[in-house]
Amino acid sequence: MMGKTIWDLQKRPEEGKTAPPIWLHKKEGPRMRVNLAGLGDVGRTTLTALALLGGGVIESLGIYDLNTGQMGRLELELNQICDPFGGRRIPPVYMLTEGELFDCEVFVF
Repeated sequence: MMGKTIWDLQKRPEEGKTAPPIWLHKKEGPRMRVNLAGLGDVGRTTLTALALLGGGVIESLGIYDLNTGQMGRLELELNQICDPFGGRRIPPVYMLTEGELFDCEVFVF
């Protein structure tokens, strides 16, 4: 089992299951800015997954919520995560204003 990633465990489309989003498989070119609105239970889980798994294709993660305290807490918590072996890049998380919400390549809500 050593040396496998989460993608190796998933079945391919020809085996009857859907594959992960194609933009997560991108291997070259500029990284994307991803903005996420709504930091409820699902939004926090999505944000954490994108931060931990998307470092190869995500330049930064912008977050927006009506609760500014929630945004500040998540920004502080997720920017403290690092790979203990220094091999994986974790994209920075920053708070957005309402005017910056759509200034990105990928918008998630």
